[in-house]
Amino acid sequence: MSIIEKISKQLANNFPDADIRILDPLNDGIHLKAIITTKKFENKTLIEQHRLVNTSLQDFFHDGSLHSLEIETSVSKP
Repeated sequence: MSIIEKISKQLANNFPDADIRILDPLNDGIHLKAIITTKKFENKTLIEQHRLVNTSLQDFFHDGSLHSLEIETSVSKP
C-alpha cells in the first residue's frame, strides 16, 4: 500500500463523512497535499481544523514516512 493510500485510509477513519484528496505535487511521495471537506470542521477555526488533520497523521510524521503536508480544509455544505 502506498503512503498516499495509507494516509487516505487514516484520514477516512478519522473523518468518515469527508471528501478527501491526497496529492503528490512534487511526485516524491513525502511532500504531499491533503484537501479535506467535512462537517467535522464546522465551528472550528482554520488552526483547529489543521490540528485535527495533523493529529490524525502524527504517526506518519514521527516515523518519517511523511515529511511535509500542505493542508486545505473546508466545511461540507448540507
